[in-house]
Amino acid sequence: AREENSHWRGQVEALKEQAEALHRVTGRKLTVLVGKAGTGKTSVMGAVMLSEEIERGGILLLAPTGKARVRLGKAANAEAMTIAQFLHRNKRYDGVRQRPLFTGGEKYRKERTVVIDECSMLTMDDLHAVLEALDLGHVQRLILVGDPNQLPPIGVGRPFADLVAHLDTTQHKDEEGNHLADALARLNVVVRSASRE
Repeated sequence: AREENSHWRGQVEALKEQAEALHRVTGRKLTVLVGKAGTGKTSVMGAVMLSEEIERGGILLLAPTGKARVRLGKAANAEAMTIAQFLHRNKRYDGVRQRPLFTGGEKYRKERTVVIDECSMLTMDDLHAVLEALDLGHVQRLILVGDPNQLPPIGVGRPFADLVAHLDTTQHKDEEGNHLADALARLNVVVRSASRE
């Protein structure tokens, strides 16, 4: 019975964490959702997808690799693109050299919410190119999702891990007086085996 009580306490704690994370990722322009596999990142993003208000504005789902794109699309029950596909469609990808371009087509201004999954795999160039491609005045929320301790990028920089480290330690506030550290939503309680997330 003690083990079962411990299990339920863990479940309740996990739900509290996920609810707080959902509140953060829906209430700010830029948020970072971190947690190792099995902590419920997919559940939080599923709840974002179920919001009628957010869904009405459209949700752009991006991932750095084809495998991550497929997993994100299945979890969200929606189409997801790789970073390269998104940049290529916006004339901001050099297919011959297999690298992002920082200039190109017009700024992208369709969906109001942008979710990038597996951000630990993003290089500086990938993230810079995506941010340059987006019309950030049009975007209402940019949600970066991942585990900064997993799968470092193959290429220059570790922008996601660096951003998480900065948000973990900053005391700065934004123009509205909100603490920048509040842009970080962290999930710690493992609720299921990592192989299922």
